[in-house]
Amino acid sequence: MTICRTCNVPMTEVRRFTSERNEKFQRCPKCYGETKHLKIFERELYIDNYLHNKGAK
Repeated sequence: MTICRTCNVPMTEVRRFTSERNEKFQRCPKCYGETKHLKIFERELYIDNYLHNKGAK
């Protein structure tokens, strides 16, 4: 969990999917400050989807 330096509020994880790239980052719900955007690799998408489906059963 990441804490916003400005507001001292826990940041939420955001995943952005566009035709150009897929990225993930953390955003503050109060001041909308963002952390560095990280690229999501294709293999991470498949692993996350697999784990999500396993947890639903």
